[in-house]
Amino acid sequence: NTLSISKIDFPDFLPNQCTFEFANNAEVTLINSFDSQNGLQQLFVGPPTPIVAVTCTGTCISTFGDCFINGSPLGECCAGFCAGNKCRPFVNP
Repeated sequence: NTLSISKIDFPDFLPNQCTFEFANNAEVTLINSFDSQNGLQQLFVGPPTPIVAVTCTGTCISTFGDCFINGSPLGECCAGFCAGNKCRPFVNP
């Protein structure tokens, strides 16, 4: 596949739990961001490069799921931040 990827939208996973393999073992820069209009998390790939494999491990907590119970953390939020013991979206729907 020669399709070069420059941006990955990821509403429901954490890129720090994933390993990306790029064509020809290319060295790329990955920049984590989010769209302030809709709260969609994005991963920018530079320079744009074909991705040949992605492996993700671990789990994350969905929006409005419990991120703390009785003062104990349960994990990272998939698409937002933990506040008031719940995973909250970056931007209110």
